Amino acid sequence: KTVITTLKGSIYQNPDTWNECFYKGWETAEEYLSGNMVQKWKAAKAANTKYRGYFADNVAAIEKVLPPTLSAEDIYITLGSPWVPEDVIDAFIRYILKTDDTYCYTTHDTYTGSWEIANKSLYNNRVAAKSTYGTERLTAMYILERTLNMKTVCVTDEVVCNTNKSGKKRVINQSETVAVLEKQKKLIETFQKWVWKDPERKAKLEMIFENNFGCVRKRHFDGSFLTFPTMSPEIELYPYQKDAVARILFSPNTLLAHDVGSGKTFVMIAAGMELRRIGLSKKNLYVVPNNLVGQWRDVFGQLYPGANVLCVDPKSFVPAKREKVLRMIRDQDYDGIIMAYSCFEQVGLSQDHYIKELEETRDEVKKLLKNSGKVTSKLRRKAENVDKALCKAITDALKTDSTIFFE
Repeated sequence: KTVITTLKGSIYQNPDTWNECFYKGWETAEEYLSGNMVQKWKAAKAANTKYRGYFADNVAAIEKVLPPTLSAEDIYITLGSPWVPEDVIDAFIRYILKTDDTYCYTTHDTYTGSWEIANKSLYNNRVAAKSTYGTERLTAMYILERTLNMKTVCVTDEVVCNTNKSGKKRVINQSETVAVLEKQKKLIETFQKWVWKDPERKAKLEMIFENNFGCVRKRHFDGSFLTFPTMSPEIELYPYQKDAVARILFSPNTLLAHDVGSGKTFVMIAAGMELRRIGLSKKNLYVVPNNLVGQWRDVFGQLYPGANVLCVDPKSFVPAKREKVLRMIRDQDYDGIIMAYSCFEQVGLSQDHYIKELEETRDEVKKLLKNSGKVTSKLRRKAENVDKALCKAITDALKTDSTIFFE
């Protein structure tokens, strides 16, 4: 309790995870005051009211860092923006077709990210469909559907081809494709002007964007507290490298997008050793280009002279030795395993893993298929492909001879 009291201001108790216990749910200020701040602010206010001011510090801290509210001028929107609701696209279809009918409507499947427009050919004879926003070869609704799915629009012709079995092939019609690209551009520009004109629709879209994206605060990772007690005393990491190590320690995954020569190898090795030292990982596998295995071994020895490191290159991972090497990795206590890309590709996952993953995917897709209002042809194909893959995985599981897998 004394430690928690002393750290007040540097740590906050999350009302979503505290379970009404003083000792649970504590997070560092960097973690708590990042992410979707509107959601956290609402949760903190509700909990503060319920527990009579217990979360007052949370509310005050969040209000100090709440990102400014964005207006329409600050929001990029286009056809295909995944956060735009179906009803907005449906209203846009009625606007460009100049109709009040609702026969032409969209279905957005968030699982596969695909859009479909029902009854696309129903209005093909309208001027808006085949002239204003489309062409005779590719009408407006077909262009719009491909645009919503972020697909290229083009027009092709069938020509004779003696080298194909069918004797035919399709080639792009350059002039017609240029024409439909112009219509696509016009559709997008019209949508971007139209979408903000209606005050009610504008307010609605601003709120959706604000609640999902505009209120997100980036987390800052401060690694200044790291001391690296097992690292060679001759080496001192730069502050940005310590921050990167801290990010690896506190995040489930990290991309080190630093420039070449900025010390990413040092960061990865130091982070792996810290994860082992504090008990967050048992073994760390570094998968590197084939030609860098030796260089990584040297750098590892420079940073941690006493480290127990195993290097796996193509010569030591030939089929006759592979099972032995995998057993060594599994059974022995290495500080780090440095493995070449080509070797890692030969370490498979078990069929049991694939079967479990496919079963989870199948169950999730089946659940979505029950919601008829959100079903697209892409989702149906996904369900079929998962069933086929699951049958194959079950069959392959009976044939495998391997006994050691990646997991």
